[in-house]
Amino acid sequence: WFKTSSSVSVSGISSGGAMAVQMVVAHSSIISGAGIFAAPPYFCARGILQTSFDCMTTGFSVYPTQLKLAAEGYEALGLIDKLSNLIKSKIYFFSGKRDSVVWSGIVKKSQKFFEKLGADVKTEYNISAEH
Repeated sequence: WFKTSSSVSVSGISSGGAMAVQMVVAHSSIISGAGIFAAPPYFCARGILQTSFDCMTTGFSVYPTQLKLAAEGYEALGLIDKLSNLIKSKIYFFSGKRDSVVWSGIVKKSQKFFEKLGADVKTEYNISAEH
């Protein structure tokens, strides 16, 4: 499933997963996939420290449609690669059922963000794993 025409993919756990999310969106012309383990969505914190905590727990203020609009704004300004590149991307998400640090619901919001952009998404949410 993860074999692609580009040999560059990025993966990470927790903060590394957050980095992987940012990288695959920002550099979608050269990064063809990502493995994202227990990490928040693209632009979740919006540069605000207090918001970053919501990006790991309740996800109350996190809406995939708003995150997509933010990405489209950055794309229009030429700050990130074309979002249409993500249609070719393969994105894998993992979140453990017992994760007490990054709520699986927030990982699922990241999943929805990538699905809205047409990425090929695979998930694993049913393993009883902690952070």
